[in-house]
Amino acid sequence: CYVTEDTTRAQPDTLERLYTTAIEAGAKRIVIADTVGHATPIGVRALLKHIMRVVKKSGADVKIDWHGHSDRGLALPNCMMALATGADRIHATALGVGERCGNAQMDLLLVNLRLEGLIDRDLSRLGDYVRKVSEATRVPIPFSYPVFGEDAFRTSTGVHAAAILKARR
Repeated sequence: CYVTEDTTRAQPDTLERLYTTAIEAGAKRIVIADTVGHATPIGVRALLKHIMRVVKKSGADVKIDWHGHSDRGLALPNCMMALATGADRIHATALGVGERCGNAQMDLLLVNLRLEGLIDRDLSRLGDYVRKVSEATRVPIPFSYPVFGEDAFRTSTGVHAAAILKARR
C-alpha cells in the first residue's frame, strides 16, 4: 500500500511520478489522502480520473483508496464522489471522529449508500452503534446531526409544522 500525504494539493505531474514509481516497486494499493480537507467533489473527480489514468497506463492491477478530512465540511460528499468516480475503497469513521475537524462520517455514508441503492445492508442497529461510539469516545451527537441527532426528524416551526398540525385535524 502506498500513501501520499496532502495528495489533493500536489501537482498532477508530481503525483504521476510518485505513483508510477510506487507501482513499479510493487504497490498494489494507492491511498489518495485529502490530509487537510482541501478538496471539493469536482476536484475529487478530476484527481481520481487522473490517478486512474496513471494506474491504467501502468498495466498493473492496483486498487485506489480515498481518505478525506472534513476541514471544509466536504468529507462526506467527497467520499460519495470518490465512489462514483471509481475508487475501490473509501475511509470513514463513526461520527466522523478524527484529527482536527474529523473524517467522513461512516454512519452517514452508510445511510446515503443505502438510500442510493449502492449497498443492501441491514442498518437497523446503526443508531445503537452511533450512540455507543458517542459514549465510548465522549464525542456528543449534536442535536442537529443528520439521521441520528435528536432533532433529525423533529419539526416544530414554520410551514412543515403547520402542515403536520393540519393533517392531524
